[in-house]
Amino acid sequence: KSVPITHSRIIPKIDYEFSITKLLFGFDIDKPYTIITNQIALVSAAEKCRPAFCKTQIEQSQSSQATLTSENENAGETTEQFEAITSSISVADINIRNQTSYAIDVQKLIDEKPSFCIDNKQPQVLVFHTHTSEAYAPDEKNNYSPTDPGRTEDEKFNVVRVGDIITEKLNKAGIKTLHDKTLHDYPSYSGSYKKSLDTVQRNLKEHPSIKVVLDIHRDAVITKDGTSLEVSATINDKKTAQVMIVCGSDGNDLEHPNWRENLKFAILLQAKMNTLYPGLARPLLLVNERYNMHTSTGALLLEIGSSGNKLNEALRAGEYCADSIAKVLLER
Repeated sequence: KSVPITHSRIIPKIDYEFSITKLLFGFDIDKPYTIITNQIALVSAAEKCRPAFCKTQIEQSQSSQATLTSENENAGETTEQFEAITSSISVADINIRNQTSYAIDVQKLIDEKPSFCIDNKQPQVLVFHTHTSEAYAPDEKNNYSPTDPGRTEDEKFNVVRVGDIITEKLNKAGIKTLHDKTLHDYPSYSGSYKKSLDTVQRNLKEHPSIKVVLDIHRDAVITKDGTSLEVSATINDKKTAQVMIVCGSDGNDLEHPNWRENLKFAILLQAKMNTLYPGLARPLLLVNERYNMHTSTGALLLEIGSSGNKLNEALRAGEYCADSIAKVLLER
Protein backbone atom coordinates (compact mmCIF):
# COMPACT_ATOMS: atom_id res chain seq x y z
CA LYS A 1 0.00 0.00 0.00
CA SER A 2 1.35 3.40 -0.94
CA VAL A 3 2.05 5.97 1.74
CA PRO A 4 1.46 9.70 1.08
CA ILE A 5 4.64 11.75 1.44
CA THR A 6 5.40 15.43 1.06
CA HIS A 7 8.67 17.17 0.32
CA SER A 8 9.55 20.84 -0.07
CA ARG A 9 11.05 22.66 -3.00
CA ILE A 10 12.15 26.30 -3.21
CA ILE A 11 10.54 28.43 -5.89
CA PRO A 12 10.21 32.25 -6.13
CA LYS A 13 8.06 33.73 -3.39
CA ILE A 14 4.47 34.64 -4.22
CA ASP A 15 3.10 37.60 -2.33
CA TYR A 16 -0.47 36.37 -1.99
CA GLU A 17 -0.43 33.73 0.76
CA PHE A 18 -3.41 32.33 2.62
CA SER A 19 -3.00 30.26 5.78
CA ILE A 20 -5.49 27.44 5.34
CA THR A 21 -3.39 24.41 6.13
CA LYS A 22 -5.97 23.27 8.62
CA LEU A 23 -8.50 23.14 5.81
CA LEU A 24 -6.37 21.07 3.47
CA PHE A 25 -4.29 19.00 5.82
CA GLY A 26 -6.09 18.90 9.13
CA PHE A 27 -3.54 20.56 11.40
CA ASP A 28 -3.66 23.87 13.21
CA ILE A 29 -0.64 26.03 12.50
CA ASP A 30 -0.99 27.65 15.93
CA LYS A 31 -0.82 24.19 17.54
CA PRO A 32 2.32 22.50 16.20
CA TYR A 33 1.62 19.22 17.95
CA THR A 34 -1.37 18.70 15.66
CA ILE A 35 1.00 18.34 12.73
CA ILE A 36 2.33 15.17 14.30
CA THR A 37 -1.07 13.84 15.28
CA ASN A 38 -2.66 14.41 11.89
CA GLN A 39 -3.04 11.36 9.68
CA ILE A 40 -1.32 12.97 6.69
CA ALA A 41 2.45 13.24 6.81
CA LEU A 42 3.27 16.65 5.40
CA VAL A 43 7.02 16.55 5.67
CA SER A 44 9.28 13.53 5.91
CA ALA A 45 11.05 12.90 9.19
CA ALA A 46 14.32 13.98 7.66
CA GLU A 47 13.02 17.46 7.00
CA LYS A 48 12.23 20.30 9.32
CA CYS A 49 8.50 20.85 9.81
CA ARG A 50 7.56 24.41 8.91
CA PRO A 51 4.27 26.31 8.99
CA ALA A 52 2.65 25.73 5.62
CA PHE A 53 0.37 28.07 3.75
CA CYS A 54 -1.91 27.22 0.86
CA LYS A 55 -2.06 29.74 -1.93
CA THR A 56 -4.81 28.65 -4.22
CA GLN A 57 -5.84 32.18 -5.08
CA ILE A 58 -3.76 34.86 -6.76
CA GLU A 59 -6.49 36.86 -8.42
CA GLN A 60 -7.71 39.93 -6.59
CA SER A 61 -11.45 40.08 -6.06
CA GLN A 62 -13.09 43.04 -7.77
CA SER A 63 -16.57 42.11 -6.68
CA SER A 64 -18.42 39.49 -4.72
CA GLN A 65 -18.39 35.94 -6.02
CA ALA A 66 -22.17 36.23 -5.99
CA THR A 67 -21.93 38.37 -9.13
CA LEU A 68 -21.33 35.14 -11.04
CA THR A 69 -25.04 34.38 -10.65
CA SER A 70 -25.45 36.82 -13.53
CA GLU A 71 -23.47 35.14 -16.27
CA ASN A 72 -23.69 38.13 -18.59
CA GLU A 73 -21.92 40.48 -16.23
CA ASN A 74 -18.25 41.15 -16.87
CA ALA A 75 -17.47 40.55 -13.23
CA GLY A 76 -14.14 39.94 -11.61
CA GLU A 77 -13.93 37.14 -9.09
CA THR A 78 -11.53 35.41 -6.80
CA THR A 79 -10.02 32.04 -7.48
CA GLU A 80 -10.60 29.09 -5.20
CA GLN A 81 -11.21 30.66 -1.78
CA PHE A 82 -11.05 27.78 0.64
CA GLU A 83 -12.59 28.65 3.99
CA ALA A 84 -12.51 26.97 7.38
CA ILE A 85 -13.68 23.38 7.60
CA THR A 86 -16.99 22.97 9.41
CA SER A 87 -16.76 19.17 9.55
CA SER A 88 -14.68 16.21 8.42
CA ILE A 89 -16.39 13.05 7.21
CA SER A 90 -14.82 9.61 6.86
CA VAL A 91 -16.86 6.66 5.62
CA ALA A 92 -14.95 3.62 4.34
CA ASP A 93 -12.80 4.90 1.44
CA ILE A 94 -14.45 8.35 1.44
CA ASN A 95 -12.83 11.35 3.16
CA ILE A 96 -14.55 14.74 2.92
CA ARG A 97 -13.56 18.09 4.37
CA ASN A 98 -16.77 20.08 4.45
CA GLN A 99 -16.78 23.89 4.33
CA THR A 100 -20.55 24.13 4.04
CA SER A 101 -23.27 24.04 6.67
CA TYR A 102 -24.89 21.06 4.96
CA ALA A 103 -24.96 17.67 6.68
CA ILE A 104 -23.69 15.12 4.18
CA ASP A 105 -25.09 11.58 4.21
CA VAL A 106 -22.33 9.81 2.31
CA GLN A 107 -23.97 6.39 2.25
CA LYS A 108 -27.20 7.83 0.86
CA LEU A 109 -25.29 9.58 -1.93
CA ILE A 110 -23.42 6.37 -2.74
CA ASP A 111 -26.68 4.41 -2.90
CA GLU A 112 -28.38 6.98 -5.14
CA LYS A 113 -25.48 7.20 -7.63
CA PRO A 114 -25.14 9.98 -10.28
CA SER A 115 -28.10 10.64 -12.56
CA PHE A 116 -26.12 10.62 -15.82
CA CYS A 117 -24.94 7.72 -17.97
CA ILE A 118 -22.46 7.93 -20.83
CA ASP A 119 -23.00 7.14 -24.51
CA ASN A 120 -19.73 6.41 -26.29
CA LYS A 121 -21.11 7.39 -29.70
CA GLN A 122 -20.78 11.13 -28.96
CA PRO A 123 -18.48 13.40 -26.89
CA GLN A 124 -19.11 12.74 -23.21
CA VAL A 125 -16.32 14.56 -21.35
CA LEU A 126 -14.95 18.10 -21.57
CA VAL A 127 -11.52 18.86 -20.11
CA PHE A 128 -10.54 22.53 -19.70
CA HIS A 129 -8.51 24.83 -17.47
CA THR A 130 -9.73 28.01 -15.76
CA HIS A 131 -6.12 28.75 -14.76
CA THR A 132 -4.46 27.50 -17.91
CA SER A 133 -1.00 28.87 -17.14
CA GLU A 134 -0.56 27.07 -13.80
CA ALA A 135 2.74 25.17 -13.98
CA TYR A 136 4.93 22.90 -11.88
CA ALA A 137 8.39 23.11 -10.32
CA PRO A 138 11.03 23.34 -13.07
CA ASP A 139 13.68 20.62 -13.27
CA GLU A 140 16.41 19.67 -15.74
CA LYS A 141 14.00 17.85 -18.03
CA ASN A 142 11.18 20.37 -17.83
CA ASN A 143 12.72 23.81 -17.45
CA TYR A 144 10.85 26.93 -18.48
CA SER A 145 10.90 30.70 -18.07
CA PRO A 146 7.87 31.60 -15.95
CA THR A 147 5.77 34.60 -16.95
CA ASP A 148 4.79 34.83 -13.28
CA PRO A 149 5.97 32.66 -10.38
CA GLY A 150 4.68 29.15 -10.98
CA ARG A 151 3.00 30.07 -14.26
CA THR A 152 3.75 29.84 -17.96
CA GLU A 153 1.73 30.14 -21.14
CA ASP A 154 3.87 27.40 -22.70
CA GLU A 155 1.56 24.39 -22.95
CA LYS A 156 4.52 22.00 -22.77
CA PHE A 157 5.02 22.88 -19.09
CA ASN A 158 1.64 23.85 -17.61
CA VAL A 159 -1.58 22.07 -16.64
CA VAL A 160 -2.50 21.68 -20.30
CA ARG A 161 -0.02 18.77 -20.37
CA VAL A 162 -1.96 17.10 -17.57
CA GLY A 163 -5.20 17.75 -19.44
CA ASP A 164 -3.64 16.15 -22.52
CA ILE A 165 -2.86 12.91 -20.72
CA ILE A 166 -6.30 12.77 -19.07
CA THR A 167 -7.93 13.32 -22.46
CA GLU A 168 -5.72 10.72 -24.13
CA LYS A 169 -6.39 8.06 -21.50
CA LEU A 170 -10.15 8.61 -21.52
CA ASN A 171 -10.31 8.42 -25.31
CA LYS A 172 -8.24 5.22 -25.27
CA ALA A 173 -10.73 3.80 -22.78
CA GLY A 174 -13.49 4.43 -25.33
CA ILE A 175 -14.91 7.56 -23.70
CA LYS A 176 -15.05 10.38 -26.24
CA THR A 177 -13.34 13.34 -24.60
CA LEU A 178 -12.64 16.89 -25.78
CA HIS A 179 -9.82 19.08 -24.47
CA ASP A 180 -10.32 22.85 -24.71
CA LYS A 181 -6.96 24.57 -24.20
CA THR A 182 -8.24 28.15 -24.20
CA LEU A 183 -6.02 30.45 -22.11
CA HIS A 184 -8.26 32.10 -19.50
CA ASP A 185 -5.80 33.63 -17.01
CA TYR A 186 -3.55 35.71 -19.26
CA PRO A 187 -2.81 38.59 -19.51
CA SER A 188 -4.99 39.08 -16.42
CA TYR A 189 -5.86 36.56 -13.71
CA SER A 190 -8.97 38.54 -12.83
CA GLY A 191 -12.10 37.24 -14.49
CA SER A 192 -10.70 33.78 -15.23
CA TYR A 193 -13.83 31.99 -14.06
CA LYS A 194 -16.08 34.24 -16.14
CA LYS A 195 -13.94 33.51 -19.20
CA SER A 196 -13.88 29.78 -18.58
CA LEU A 197 -17.65 29.78 -18.04
CA ASP A 198 -18.02 31.15 -21.57
CA THR A 199 -15.74 28.37 -22.82
CA VAL A 200 -17.74 25.65 -21.07
CA GLN A 201 -21.07 27.00 -22.28
CA ARG A 202 -19.79 27.22 -25.85
CA ASN A 203 -18.64 23.61 -25.75
CA LEU A 204 -21.90 22.42 -24.23
CA LYS A 205 -23.84 24.24 -26.93
CA GLU A 206 -21.70 22.69 -29.68
CA HIS A 207 -21.73 19.25 -28.04
CA PRO A 208 -24.90 18.87 -25.93
CA SER A 209 -24.00 15.20 -25.40
CA ILE A 210 -21.27 16.19 -22.90
CA LYS A 211 -22.10 15.04 -19.38
CA VAL A 212 -18.79 15.32 -17.51
CA VAL A 213 -16.98 18.67 -17.21
CA LEU A 214 -13.50 18.61 -15.63
CA ASP A 215 -11.64 21.80 -14.70
CA ILE A 216 -8.00 20.75 -14.23
CA HIS A 217 -5.87 22.91 -11.91
CA ARG A 218 -2.57 22.82 -10.05
CA ASP A 219 -2.72 23.61 -6.33
CA ALA A 220 -0.09 25.66 -4.46
CA VAL A 221 0.98 24.98 -0.89
CA ILE A 222 3.53 27.57 0.24
CA THR A 223 5.29 28.30 3.52
CA LYS A 224 5.83 31.76 4.98
CA ASP A 225 9.37 31.86 3.63
CA GLY A 226 8.25 31.11 0.08
CA THR A 227 8.97 27.40 0.06
CA SER A 228 6.61 25.50 -2.21
CA LEU A 229 5.59 22.10 -0.87
CA GLU A 230 4.85 18.95 -2.80
CA VAL A 231 1.74 16.86 -2.23
CA SER A 232 2.94 13.39 -3.17
CA ALA A 233 2.43 9.68 -2.73
CA THR A 234 4.55 6.70 -3.72
CA ILE A 235 2.52 4.60 -6.16
CA ASN A 236 3.95 1.66 -8.09
CA ASP A 237 7.34 2.58 -6.60
CA LYS A 238 7.27 6.03 -8.21
CA LYS A 239 6.60 9.43 -6.70
CA THR A 240 3.25 10.72 -7.86
CA ALA A 241 1.46 14.01 -7.25
CA GLN A 242 -1.73 13.73 -5.24
CA VAL A 243 -5.17 14.76 -6.48
CA MET A 244 -7.73 16.84 -4.61
CA ILE A 245 -11.33 16.76 -5.84
CA VAL A 246 -13.14 20.05 -5.22
CA CYS A 247 -16.93 19.99 -5.32
CA GLY A 248 -19.04 23.16 -5.30
CA SER A 249 -22.40 23.90 -3.72
CA ASP A 250 -24.99 26.68 -3.38
CA GLY A 251 -23.66 27.58 0.06
CA ASN A 252 -23.12 31.23 -0.89
CA ASP A 253 -26.59 31.57 -2.40
CA LEU A 254 -25.34 31.01 -5.94
CA GLU A 255 -27.70 29.16 -8.24
CA HIS A 256 -26.49 25.57 -8.22
CA PRO A 257 -29.51 23.29 -7.73
CA ASN A 258 -27.78 20.08 -8.81
CA TRP A 259 -24.61 20.27 -6.71
CA ARG A 260 -25.45 17.01 -4.95
CA GLU A 261 -25.26 15.26 -8.33
CA ASN A 262 -21.69 16.54 -8.67
CA LEU A 263 -20.97 15.30 -5.16
CA LYS A 264 -22.26 11.81 -5.97
CA PHE A 265 -19.81 11.65 -8.87
CA ALA A 266 -17.00 13.07 -6.72
CA ILE A 267 -17.56 10.45 -4.01
CA LEU A 268 -17.48 7.60 -6.52
CA LEU A 269 -14.29 8.98 -8.07
CA GLN A 270 -12.50 9.37 -4.74
CA ALA A 271 -13.50 5.86 -3.71
CA LYS A 272 -12.21 4.46 -7.01
CA MET A 273 -8.88 6.30 -6.69
CA ASN A 274 -8.48 5.05 -3.14
CA THR A 275 -9.18 1.49 -4.26
CA LEU A 276 -6.97 1.46 -7.36
CA TYR A 277 -4.21 3.84 -6.25
CA PRO A 278 -4.05 4.20 -2.45
CA GLY A 279 -2.52 7.54 -1.51
CA LEU A 280 -3.43 9.27 -4.77
CA ALA A 281 -6.47 11.14 -3.44
CA ARG A 282 -6.34 13.92 -0.88
CA PRO A 283 -9.56 14.52 1.10
CA LEU A 284 -12.44 15.67 -1.08
CA LEU A 285 -13.18 19.35 -0.49
CA LEU A 286 -16.83 20.50 -0.45
CA VAL A 287 -16.96 24.29 -0.78
CA ASN A 288 -19.54 27.06 -0.60
CA GLU A 289 -18.63 28.42 -4.04
CA ARG A 290 -19.64 26.77 -7.30
CA TYR A 291 -16.65 27.52 -9.59
CA ASN A 292 -18.70 26.88 -12.74
CA MET A 293 -19.73 23.41 -11.60
CA HIS A 294 -23.37 24.40 -12.08
CA THR A 295 -22.88 23.79 -15.80
CA SER A 296 -23.28 20.01 -15.57
CA THR A 297 -24.44 17.28 -13.20
CA GLY A 298 -21.01 15.69 -13.71
CA ALA A 299 -18.79 18.74 -13.15
CA LEU A 300 -15.73 18.69 -10.88
CA LEU A 301 -12.64 20.78 -10.20
CA LEU A 302 -9.48 18.67 -9.87
CA GLU A 303 -6.31 20.01 -8.25
CA ILE A 304 -3.50 17.83 -9.67
CA GLY A 305 -0.43 18.21 -7.48
CA SER A 306 1.02 21.45 -6.16
CA SER A 307 3.50 24.04 -7.37
CA GLY A 308 6.21 22.07 -5.55
CA ASN A 309 5.62 18.95 -7.63
CA LYS A 310 7.51 18.20 -10.83
CA LEU A 311 5.63 17.89 -14.10
CA ASN A 312 6.31 14.17 -14.48
CA GLU A 313 4.74 13.57 -11.05
CA ALA A 314 1.64 15.48 -12.13
CA LEU A 315 1.46 13.59 -15.44
CA ARG A 316 1.60 10.31 -13.54
CA ALA A 317 -1.23 11.53 -11.31
CA GLY A 318 -3.22 12.58 -14.37
CA GLU A 319 -2.86 9.09 -15.84
CA TYR A 320 -4.01 7.39 -12.64
CA CYS A 321 -6.83 9.88 -12.18
CA ALA A 322 -8.02 9.32 -15.77
CA ASP A 323 -7.98 5.56 -15.25
CA SER A 324 -10.15 6.00 -12.17
CA ILE A 325 -12.55 8.32 -14.00
CA ALA A 326 -12.85 5.88 -16.90
CA LYS A 327 -13.67 2.98 -14.61
CA VAL A 328 -16.31 5.01 -12.76
CA LEU A 329 -17.97 6.09 -16.01
CA LEU A 330 -17.82 2.68 -17.68
CA GLU A 331 -19.38 1.07 -14.63
CA ARG A 332 -22.39 3.36 -14.87
